[in-house]
Amino acid sequence: MKSLKKENKLIIKDTGFNKKKAYTTLYTLVRQLQNKKEQYRIDVLKDITEENINELSQLEQQLKSLKQENKNTIIVDIGDLDTG
Repeated sequence: MKSLKKENKLIIKDTGFNKKKAYTTLYTLVRQLQNKKEQYRIDVLKDITEENINELSQLEQQLKSLKQENKNTIIVDIGDLDTG
């Protein structure tokens, strides 16, 4: 808030009767900024979570396809082969 005042983006006039109103306005502004910051964090976490879910889904599909390929593979013990 100090930086907003320095940049003249926030002007508070606290003269007499309006002093209580000015502080109430300031309090409301601070709460709104905090809420926006919290919502931004939540949105970022949602995006990260969705990306991770998509990556996990792709990995699961790749594992399933590898398992299908391995079903058709015959594993032979070298000792069982008749070489001749």
